[in-house]
Amino acid sequence: MDNLIGANDVLFVLLGAIMVLAMHAGFAFLEVGTVRHKNQVNALVKILVDFSVSTLAYFFIGYGIAYGVSFLSPAETLSAKNGYELVKFFFLLTFAAAIPAIISGGIAERAKFNSQLAATFALVGFVYPFFEGIAWNNHLGVQSFLEGNFGFKFHDFAGSVVVHAMGGWIALAAVLLLGARNGRYGKDGRLHAYPPSNIPFLALGAWILTVGWFGFNVMSAQTANGISGLVAINSLMALVGGTIAALIVGKNDPGFIHNGPLAGLVAVCAGSDIFHPIGALITGLVAGVLFVWAFTLTQNRLKIDDVLGVWPLHGLCGAWGGIAAGIFGSTYFGGMGGMLGGLAAGLGIAYLFSHFGLGEGMASMFSGLLIALLVGFAIMFVIRRLLPSLSGAQGMQRTSEPLAKQEPAFQPVSNGFSSAPPVAETFQSTIPPGFDEYSFLENAKQFFVRLQKAWDQGDLVSLKEYTTSEMFITIQQDLAGRFDASNQTEVISMQASLLGIETADSHYYCSVQFTGMIREQVSAPASNFSEIWNLSKPVNGPGGWVLAGIQQLV
Repeated sequence: MDNLIGANDVLFVLLGAIMVLAMHAGFAFLEVGTVRHKNQVNALVKILVDFSVSTLAYFFIGYGIAYGVSFLSPAETLSAKNGYELVKFFFLLTFAAAIPAIISGGIAERAKFNSQLAATFALVGFVYPFFEGIAWNNHLGVQSFLEGNFGFKFHDFAGSVVVHAMGGWIALAAVLLLGARNGRYGKDGRLHAYPPSNIPFLALGAWILTVGWFGFNVMSAQTANGISGLVAINSLMALVGGTIAALIVGKNDPGFIHNGPLAGLVAVCAGSDIFHPIGALITGLVAGVLFVWAFTLTQNRLKIDDVLGVWPLHGLCGAWGGIAAGIFGSTYFGGMGGMLGGLAAGLGIAYLFSHFGLGEGMASMFSGLLIALLVGFAIMFVIRRLLPSLSGAQGMQRTSEPLAKQEPAFQPVSNGFSSAPPVAETFQSTIPPGFDEYSFLENAKQFFVRLQKAWDQGDLVSLKEYTTSEMFITIQQDLAGRFDASNQTEVISMQASLLGIETADSHYYCSVQFTGMIREQVSAPASNFSEIWNLSKPVNGPGGWVLAGIQQLV
């Protein structure tokens, strides 16, 4: 009978480990869909290699620090109890490896590959296990201290604080140390939008993470006997709450919508075993609102270039999850009780809740969360001292990027999408305050309509004015740097698609008269604009010869 129970536990934990391992594919595709085209392959490679380095660090060092277990024993010893300790290691490894995967999304497109791997080894081998041992294995007597002084231990069932807040706050330190990507903010502080490169990949990553999260939460019981349907339903309610909140507050933006369920799931981890489902729903709703608000704030007001928004998503929503466990986990709100919840500023709230009989030891949760944030945030500065070469991109160019792109914004300007003013009569090379990506795109469309009209009418005065404007230069940069295309024809096709044009020969670029004039200037033996584009030697990047030809013409 004992063997059967042991075998069931091994299978249970193994299935959980496999589900959380699959979540790392979600991390990869979420990052691939968010970064620019030129960095997509790097993102895929980075997540896989980070996991491999994490495995070595956790196997030889980290797991021993957290739980005092060494694998330098004969295989016969390791296979005791059906190899339960081995699959438990596998399961907890997938948690540990989530730390560098989280950080990767924050510092994407500007960190050296080898330096990031070194930081991964340090974090998974030493930093994360130190706090993991405190929270989940009573190291240093911290849990006993909290229980003795506040009546309860710090409670984090599946890692809102231990995993997500830790990873999110370390990521914030790393983002601040590395600084913004080149071109992300103009000299005047204006935001240059770098929208997601592939919304379907972003959505795929979010779905993989969402499904895998049920293994992350439910299997945190670590024994088949401890499995609870309450954890599953609470996870479901939290992801729904996060999605609905992100839909409403994010104004239908697909980037926000697909991160909404992740925000809810991050927040519910800590108390998923003690919440009432309605408490889990509220926790998810608050997390969805918190993510959208904090992402917009960090990108536009604070000028923190957190590419995937991992500090709002994991750092803040994880911290909220720790606090929520102390609120909605209480019996007053229908929870199971017997836990405490987290952050120094909330100690006063904890006192008030306790005074009125609402909080069964929230102070311990606040204390535990404070320890996590201090350890996580401080340690990144130490690593940065040890790895001064962390910044700079290997295989990733830190160059300024143009503005317009066809995908939804996800990275809105400070005034939001709904408050954009009417299209300006003059065209500037940066998005003016209050303009979102769509307004700029509409600007570009009207600009080219006027430009074509000048071409068709032979109005050289207007043509010269338009082609020397900052808007025209901006769009040339857009052609040169934004799109990931293998030849000039692909570039012009993408630009035509951007402006909603059916063919590259129509509407704004290619009046017959202009095609003929430019063909004469560049001496290209071609019958249409696409062929000219493909055959002509570029000047100053793709399409640069067009500007050169126009300048000769006028």
